[in-house]
Amino acid sequence: MPWIIGIDEAGYGPNLGPLVQTAVGFHLDCDPDAVDLWKLLSKCVRRSGEDDDRLVIDDSKKVYGSQRGLEDLELGVLATLFPALGCLSEFLECFAFTSLRHLEDELGYTSGEQLPVTIEARTIAENASRFRFVCESVGIKNLWVRSRITPALRFNDLLEKFDSKAGVLADGVCELIHLGRRPDERAEPVHFLIDRQGGRWYHSAMLSSACPDGWIDVISEDRNCSRYRMDGPRLLRWTFQVEGDSLYLPVALASMTSKYLREIFMRQFNRFWLEKLPDLKPTAGYPGDAVRFYEAIKPVMAEMGIEDRRVWRKR
Repeated sequence: MPWIIGIDEAGYGPNLGPLVQTAVGFHLDCDPDAVDLWKLLSKCVRRSGEDDDRLVIDDSKKVYGSQRGLEDLELGVLATLFPALGCLSEFLECFAFTSLRHLEDELGYTSGEQLPVTIEARTIAENASRFRFVCESVGIKNLWVRSRITPALRFNDLLEKFDSKAGVLADGVCELIHLGRRPDERAEPVHFLIDRQGGRWYHSAMLSSACPDGWIDVISEDRNCSRYRMDGPRLLRWTFQVEGDSLYLPVALASMTSKYLREIFMRQFNRFWLEKLPDLKPTAGYPGDAVRFYEAIKPVMAEMGIEDRRVWRKR
């Protein structure tokens, strides 16, 4: 029984707030190359362009926006991955435990914030029950999730180490691949589907870093898609695909999970600063508006002795 694991990020471009990267895996009892999970799970999930009461699973940019609110994003993530509900720290202890120490000194981080923040718990429970029932009926045995959170301070430290944003991104992908290559104790194949950002075509060196105990074979590399494999006790395959979050459901759900976590952190970040500057308009942290917000909070940062590198990402 193979695994399909999708990887995507949210927050690569902003100057404020964390970079969040997530891997979401589905344990299947069928050929992963012959299955479209949107079709397989069509009784309970849909794409963003359709209009009914099924869960929306799609590229996070299509699910969430300033005009659409957080509801669909939160419902899709929590009903599929975290139906037991609870507080943010419980989510992170399950799925982002390697990042907890980097969040300890994050400004505004509130580990006890209750989830969900916009949707009724009953609605999430109903959708989660339907999702689990459909998964079991089509042979999806388990789901596996890991996230990596890179706040501004850690982001800047990694920038100094790698001297590029792309290096920071690749470091996170390597961590998720390293964790995902053994999602269970069995030696079953794993196929990673990774949304490709930027213009990089070549990934074998990065994969060798994540999997130093085997030989990476290059299957193909071009402007749209690059493929690799590593033979061994557990067959590993990788597909780096442009717009993978629109083509593969696991990548879309990874995109949504990353975006959801980032938005929760940005709500906390804005809350922290608006308590000190009540007339300040919140920010999403992206270039342009981030400068406006940062210039407004700099005097308060100076008064509190907060270093720039704890707030402002240098690139």
